Amino acid sequence: GASGRTQLAMLDLAAAADMKTIATFPDADVHSVHWVGDDRLVFDILDLTGQRSTGNGGLFAVDRDGSHFLALIAPTFRFHQDVTGTRIHSRVLPTTFTFYAVTHDGSGDVIVAENLFSQSDPFNVRATVLYRLNTRSRKTRNLTMGQPAGVTEWILDPGDAPRVATAYVDARRIVYQREESGRWIALGEFDRYRSGEFVPRFFGFDGALYVQHGPLASLFRFDLSQHRFDDGPALQLDGFDGSVDPVLDFKAQRMLGYRYQTDAEHTSWLDPRFAEYQQQIDAALPNATNTITCGDCVSSRFLLVASTSDRQPARYFAFDPVAASLVAIGGEFPWIQASQMGRREFVRYRSRDGLSIPAYVTSPPEPYPKPYPLVVLVHGGPYVRGGSWEWDPEAQFLASRGYAVIQPEYRGSKGFGFDFYKAGWRQWGLAMQDDLADAAQWAVAQGIADGQRIAIAGASYGGYASLMGLIKNPELFRCAVDWFGVTDIDLIYSASWSDASEADLRYGGPALVGDPVADAEQLKATSPLRNANRIRQPVLMAYGSQDRRVPLVHGQRLRSAIATPRDRVEWVVYPGEGHGLRQEQHRIDFWTRVEKFLDKCLTTPAAGKAVSAAR
Repeated sequence: GASGRTQLAMLDLAAAADMKTIATFPDADVHSVHWVGDDRLVFDILDLTGQRSTGNGGLFAVDRDGSHFLALIAPTFRFHQDVTGTRIHSRVLPTTFTFYAVTHDGSGDVIVAENLFSQSDPFNVRATVLYRLNTRSRKTRNLTMGQPAGVTEWILDPGDAPRVATAYVDARRIVYQREESGRWIALGEFDRYRSGEFVPRFFGFDGALYVQHGPLASLFRFDLSQHRFDDGPALQLDGFDGSVDPVLDFKAQRMLGYRYQTDAEHTSWLDPRFAEYQQQIDAALPNATNTITCGDCVSSRFLLVASTSDRQPARYFAFDPVAASLVAIGGEFPWIQASQMGRREFVRYRSRDGLSIPAYVTSPPEPYPKPYPLVVLVHGGPYVRGGSWEWDPEAQFLASRGYAVIQPEYRGSKGFGFDFYKAGWRQWGLAMQDDLADAAQWAVAQGIADGQRIAIAGASYGGYASLMGLIKNPELFRCAVDWFGVTDIDLIYSASWSDASEADLRYGGPALVGDPVADAEQLKATSPLRNANRIRQPVLMAYGSQDRRVPLVHGQRLRSAIATPRDRVEWVVYPGEGHGLRQEQHRIDFWTRVEKFLDKCLTTPAAGKAVSAAR
């Protein structure tokens, strides 16, 4: 809108009418939007300028013509209350509530979750209670009376009723089923952090529960009445987890397909008509990931298509199944020119111990000549999926400046099977770190990278790994960029101003990272702070003054201890920022610094012999 804020607007595709704004805020942005039936929507708000910490974005409802606006959940930040001429009433749910799901019975109700926090640990949600909320009257009804202790995750059945729950109690993960009588029984009990044996995902319209199961976390159908799996998987992916989201049509009472991620996002259609629609769309929008979304898909007049590629941010189209035609609606970052972006490729390379490591390689566009200076860009987490084939702004920023970028899905990353995830436990600075050095060596051997001009960079865990890269492989990495990086594993446990929950520190940290007592020597050997005298190369360090995930003390202590000459350490603290850069001026400042820093470090070859491609 004119104020620069993201608005909620309605466009009637069938009538080809002008776009009509139905909700706007002068000092907040409309964020996530959900249809509740054909005529009503719910949405939350954020401050996307980053000027204020937003937290919970509340929940609001409005009819598609802009009438009957109602605030349902209060956001955690103050904002101007005039919304399309309507004053927000004060009788709203408190900020401990969040949106959970829409309903599908035409009532216009939604399901919201109340998060109950531990009094002794303000970052630990000890239980989550679900309520049905009327978006017109604000009346609520508890849906989970008598729930087991510690439940924080729910799976709803096709009738929008909570039927399967997951509880976390100490180091245990317990999956429960609610029987017809309302009694809860345990389906299984597992180690909280170590087992992916049985992870409930969703219900089918046949009443069966679909779960992730087995070493590759394949998708299995589980009969709740018989408590048994089908003989074979419903969907199994070669080399990837079966982390599947269903395409469900509640009006037709049918599951139309599965959405999943391998190297990129894909949809496997069970309905042959939608498989044909997908083929028609892919033919019209080649070399792209084209994702069809719809509500009552079978009876919809139009299907929404989100199309993205390695060089193109998401563009949106309306597909008319009858005419087999596409109409452009709009797109994200429309100023991005694909011709200025680099090609992105999914690869696998062998680590020094023989493990196959997935990675994404983004090459510079023409006319930059090979071999390129290389940035090993390390994802945070670390126990998450790092990336996908689609357009990546950080990789493309670097590629557009002439750098090849390799983004390893190092061991411990999720999405590639439980064994691959487990291989990264307690391997900070060890095998996980070797995977990053091996990625650089592989890129040199492939003729992609200039072995004399390699940098390592990343945020959070990626910042930690970048610092460890300078310590462990000084012959390989000429410089590092660390933003919001962990500098000492012991500080994860001891820093008082942190958002790590008691459960994370007591159970997750020792299982996944290392025990501060039993593994004290290992954690000392893999601590950038304890090995600061070995950091001799240039380093750019950026931190947020209000970061509760990796408090500022991490950066401050390392900066004081580092051995690199002061004129080779660039240090910046962004006021008001947490664990990420939300303010546009800070993002511009940081990436301008990154561009200048890398240009200074990698423009000319280093003195001495090039890094060998052989291992």
